[in-house]
Amino acid sequence: MPTAIIVLFICTAIVLVVLRLIYNPDEDITEPEEEVEPFQVVLTPEELACEHPRREREAVPWEEIHEIVLITTTEGPFIPDMWLIFVGDGKGCSIPMEADGCHQLWEEIEKRFPGFDFQAITHAGTGDARKSVWRRAEVSH
Repeated sequence: MPTAIIVLFICTAIVLVVLRLIYNPDEDITEPEEEVEPFQVVLTPEELACEHPRREREAVPWEEIHEIVLITTTEGPFIPDMWLIFVGDGKGCSIPMEADGCHQLWEEIEKRFPGFDFQAITHAGTGDARKSVWRRAEVSH
């Protein structure tokens, strides 16, 4: 369990650093900026991935996902303000809710993650917050 928490915090920190590099709200905007390509959700039978031209591809095998965390941030509109972090065994995949293909992701979440807390998504605030919305049931021996 402590390993999962460490992986979650590392994934969160990486996401926030990468996003700060992608979107820098401290720069003065003097002329229209070029359109930023959207994040793209990639679903295969083996894995979940998220791609963006300005960051490294993130992917995690479906069977390794043991927790899903909802993160909201006050950094919007400079970066997406709501993310799902899929925590795997030493890997993770962060997906903004506004990513292309997110509607297909919801169908996969319904199929693959029974008990997912959809109400947490609909009731999410606009502040900086983190909430576990699904966790694999522990196997008792």
